[in-house]
Amino acid sequence: MKHPDFVPDHAFDQITRAIVIFPAFAGAAPIERLRGAYDPLADFIAPHITLVFPFTSAIATEALAAHMRRVTRDLAPFEVTLREVMGHMEEYLFLNVKRGADQLVALHDQLYSGMLATYHVPEHTFTPHLTVGRLDSTERFALALIDARRMTAQFVVRIEEIVAYRIGEEGSRAIDCQVFLGNETR
Repeated sequence: MKHPDFVPDHAFDQITRAIVIFPAFAGAAPIERLRGAYDPLADFIAPHITLVFPFTSAIATEALAAHMRRVTRDLAPFEVTLREVMGHMEEYLFLNVKRGADQLVALHDQLYSGMLATYHVPEHTFTPHLTVGRLDSTERFALALIDARRMTAQFVVRIEEIVAYRIGEEGSRAIDCQVFLGNETR
C-alpha cells in the first residue's frame, strides 16, 4: 500500500520546497539595504528565517500543509528579536536571532519529523538566523562583514505563521501554503 501523503512521480513533477517564516518587520530598511547589496536572492524572496531547508519531493501540497498544521497546532505566536550580523563559513552573513531561538529550534525539529524526517541532515546544526548576504569570494565576504556589522538596529517581530514555498527552475519562489501558529484562521 502506498503512503497517502505521496503522489506518483508521473502524477506530479518533483517539487522543490522550503518552509520559512516571513517576519513582518517594522523599520526593515537596514535589512533590505544589506540584502540588496549582498544577497543574490534578494530579488527572488523577502527576508525570511528558514525552518526546513530546500528539499525535493512529490509530497502533495495538502499533505505538507496538514503536517505543518499538526506541528504548529499547540504553538502560540511568539516574539523573536534579531540583532548583530555574524559571518558563517566565510560566505554567508547571518542576522542573529537573540530571543526566540529556542522556539525556532523546537519548531525546526518538529517540522523535520514524520514525512520530512528523511530530508533532515543531522550533521548540520540548526542555528536560527536571517540571511542578509552570500558572497562569492573571501575578499568580498570580509568587506561585506565589516559593513554589515555597522548595522546596530534591533528587530523585534511577532511570529504568527509559517510558509512553504516552491522554488522554480529559474530561481523564482511562489508560496505553496501557509499555516498560522495555533492553527488560528484569518
